[in-house]
Amino acid sequence: MLKPLKKSLLTGLGLVSMAKDKVSEAVDDLAKKGDISAEQGEKLLKQVQAKFDEEEARASQWVREQVEKVVSKMDLVTNKKHDELAARVAALEAKCGCQHPDPTEDKAESSCCCGDAGAE
Repeated sequence: MLKPLKKSLLTGLGLVSMAKDKVSEAVDDLAKKGDISAEQGEKLLKQVQAKFDEEEARASQWVREQVEKVVSKMDLVTNKKHDELAARVAALEAKCGCQHPDPTEDKAESSCCCGDAGAE
């Protein structure tokens, strides 16, 4: 599901990069022909770069929003939410004196007041 989005994003970035190169070439050609001064060329390039940067920021925000929508629809837990829940669990365990083993480690010792020691 994310593969088409990634492919589109990479294509868009490639087009932006090509566009920047083409604009730079066009400005250089205009300056060489004498149609614009070097100062005008620099000013134009700075304006174009500022516009590209603005559009890049907008595109990045849009992509971020789209990814968040996809993740939300997939009902996945974000790293932020996971960390929040882990902190809550640790606080509750500390409060009640429970010490459940880390499920990623081999059978560790546990002491639990809820009678659930080692249960999965």
